Amino acid sequence: MKWRISCRQASRLASDALLAPLPASDSWALRFHLVVCPPCRRFRRQIGAMERRLREMPLPPLPQARKRAIQRLIEGD
Repeated sequence: MKWRISCRQASRLASDALLAPLPASDSWALRFHLVVCPPCRRFRRQIGAMERRLREMPLPPLPQARKRAIQRLIEGD
């Protein structure tokens, strides 16, 4: 990826980075963009805060039938 990226590309990379590590070239392009773009820095902080809060939320109880269905999918039955 090129070093100068658009805000649209930066927001996509920032979102992708929450799910998995970015390739080095994408990571550096995002870092460079965040240095020069205050709105994208704010966006990155906001999505990071949302992710942290979502991870802290307790999960609702899962019905037993749904648990069995998930287990069958995992086991490949």
